[in-house]
Amino acid sequence: GGGENVIARQTQRNRKVLVRDRLRMLLDDEDYLELSPFAGLGLPYGDIPSAGCLTGSGQMNGLWCMFIANDATVKGGTTYPITVKKQAQGAGCGHAESLALCLLGGQWWRISASSEIFPERNHGGRTFYNEAVMSAMKIPQVAVVCGSCTAVGAYVPTMSEEAVIVHRIGTIFLGGPPLVKAATGEEVSPEDLGGARLHSEYAVSYFDRPKHPAFHQIGIVANNGELTHEASLKGSHIVQLCDQRDIPLIFMQNTAPEPAHTISQAKCGRAFDPNFLFLWPNARVSILAPGHSDAFDVKCIIDRLEESSAFFSSGRLWDDGVIRPQDTRKVKELTINCPERK
Repeated sequence: GGGENVIARQTQRNRKVLVRDRLRMLLDDEDYLELSPFAGLGLPYGDIPSAGCLTGSGQMNGLWCMFIANDATVKGGTTYPITVKKQAQGAGCGHAESLALCLLGGQWWRISASSEIFPERNHGGRTFYNEAVMSAMKIPQVAVVCGSCTAVGAYVPTMSEEAVIVHRIGTIFLGGPPLVKAATGEEVSPEDLGGARLHSEYAVSYFDRPKHPAFHQIGIVANNGELTHEASLKGSHIVQLCDQRDIPLIFMQNTAPEPAHTISQAKCGRAFDPNFLFLWPNARVSILAPGHSDAFDVKCIIDRLEESSAFFSSGRLWDDGVIRPQDTRKVKELTINCPERK
């Protein structure tokens, strides 16, 4: 995390649950697989512990899923280029294994690093591409908003199949209260602008519980009068959810007639597209092993030793984490059995 002072501020003043505690409450047990824990270390713009987010897989109510959880104690939850890369790789693993995806946290993007976050194929835009593709493949995506999702970060929960917002803590808006005041002069609280109550007030229940249940789960789309833009969005959303979950739909209409897995020991890196790629601590990632050429001076050899280390590689997300050799069997069992347990 980001240190004791930040942790105290998040838990006491902001009344937030720390990301690892949240995962322990969410998952069935603590035996989950965390990917790339050393990501974000030793970067040109400083250390970003765990790239500011946790990614991995675990069981939730017996169902194996991928999770991407932002850590608000690291740089205030700001999304850095390495954060985007780690999130994209986590979503990619879920896509490849057809695992449900759970997104936790709140995030905003570091605008000064836009050139490193948005333009490239696997940059920030890939996040929304992955969400759209996984939705089309009927892979469930559930977002839990535990903080402030602002600007580009607001699209992540809204593109998920379902979004749960923590009351009086989670918010979703494109521009926060300071931007609203600067643009319109109006003062508004974060809760009134994009809190849980605001986003859920159009999703109230209109029907009482059935007196004679038939014990069949169904979806109902009913309208009375013209279909407004908001009503159409709401109707299409429930149709999409039922389609993905194979739930029968009933329409009640009253509308006017008008209108691969890898342990790196030799040559097999990301370019060979493995589903997972782990390194042992003594692994080296280099074209030429350090010390194999007399042409290098001492400084060059030291630099090569550092840059070819497993931890240097993992800090830049070239792999899915450094594991102890004795844990290899356990880690591979988790990755290989994921598709069988989904």
